[in-house]
Amino acid sequence: MKTEIRLTADVGAGEGDIKIMPHFEGMSTLWQIDVLQDWIWSLDNEYNKRMGVWRDECKAIRKKGQAERKKAGTVTNKHWSCTIDGCTVHYPED
Repeated sequence: MKTEIRLTADVGAGEGDIKIMPHFEGMSTLWQIDVLQDWIWSLDNEYNKRMGVWRDECKAIRKKGQAERKKAGTVTNKHWSCTIDGCTVHYPED
């Protein structure tokens, strides 16, 4: 017998939800919380893996942008958005 919770996603909105199937509700409470904890652990691991990938992607995008700004002469430091008009740390007002 399958006892499940369905994970659904709205692709356009990027939102997710769960749907608890009726036969899941019929199982004992201890069984339910044990299975839920297993699923939560697995989902948390998947989430953390993908967060790592996303962070790496963001670092690559920032690095590329910094290189482009440096080549264009608009960045002379480590601030990702530092320009003469927008950084009071490296270009303090007189």
